[in-house]
Amino acid sequence: MPNSRSDLVILGAIDDSLVRHLTEELRDDRYQRHIPLRLFISSPGGSMPLALAVARLLLSLFEHIETYNLATVDSAAVCLYLTGSKRHSFAGSRFFLHPASISLTQPVTEEQLRENIRLIRSDTESMIRFYRERTNLDEATLRHWFTTPTVFTGDEAVAQGIATDLCTRIDDFSPHYLSSDLPLPLGDMAPAVPGARPELPSSLPLRNGTAQPPRDEPSGDCSVIAP
Repeated sequence: MPNSRSDLVILGAIDDSLVRHLTEELRDDRYQRHIPLRLFISSPGGSMPLALAVARLLLSLFEHIETYNLATVDSAAVCLYLTGSKRHSFAGSRFFLHPASISLTQPVTEEQLRENIRLIRSDTESMIRFYRERTNLDEATLRHWFTTPTVFTGDEAVAQGIATDLCTRIDDFSPHYLSSDLPLPLGDMAPAVPGARPELPSSLPLRNGTAQPPRDEPSGDCSVIAP
C-alpha cells in the first residue's frame, strides 16, 4: 500500500553535521513532492543561514508540510518550524527567539568587526522576510522579537501566530526511537570564524542516528535524524 505521508524527526542543533544527514536522507525514494511531509522538531537552534537554506529547500521539495514542536523549538529552528502550512504545538512546548549573533573566537580587526555587524544585520533582515512570508505577522512585531529575547509557550505561540494549533497526540506515529544519545546544548550556535558564512554542504553517509519503521506499515515512513 502506498504511503500517505512521510515522517521526519529532527533532533539537536542545526549545524553542518545535521544538514549533511538531512540532505542525504532526502535522497531516499520515499520522499516525493506529492507525498505530505510531517516534520517533528526539537532543537536548541543553530546557524540561522543554514536553517533558512534548509527551510527553503524543504519548501521547494514538498507540496505540503506539517510541523510539530515536540519540546523546544529555539532560535534558528523556528525557521524549520515555519515551513509547515499547519504548525502544531504541544501546550508544554517552548519557542525561543532572540537577536542574531556571531561567535568570535579570535582577535578581529576593526574592519572585520564591521563586516560581522553587516552579516548580523543581513541575517536579521533575511529572517524577518522569511517570517513575513510564512505568517501574517507585521514587521514591527518581528523586529521586536529579533531585538529582544522572547519566550513563548505552545499556547502563546498559537495566540501570536507562530503555531496554528495546539495538539495533544500524534496519530499513526511509531518510530523506533525519538531521542538523541547526545545531550542537546542550550542557546544558539553561530559561525565561529569571523566573516564566515555556512554553505549547504554536500551529502555524507548517515550515521546510526537514523531509524526507519518496517516498510509494510500503511501509515507511512519515519526517520529520526540526530547529531
